Amino acid sequence: MTPACRLNLPGADFSLNELPEAPAQLVAWLAGQPVEFSGHILSQPELLDELRAKGVVRPKVDPS
Repeated sequence: MTPACRLNLPGADFSLNELPEAPAQLVAWLAGQPVEFSGHILSQPELLDELRAKGVVRPKVDPS
């Protein structure tokens, strides 16, 4: 979240915002999966939580 956005929305809850590199980390993980993995329906928030628990994706931090 940029400082300007935080300044313009002082009361907003940014706790659910994702780090910008999170989707890239998911794509990198998906690219390393075997071809048999194709066809799965994935949810980014659920997959991020699962991969963070396994240490594959960096922990989420508040970038403020």
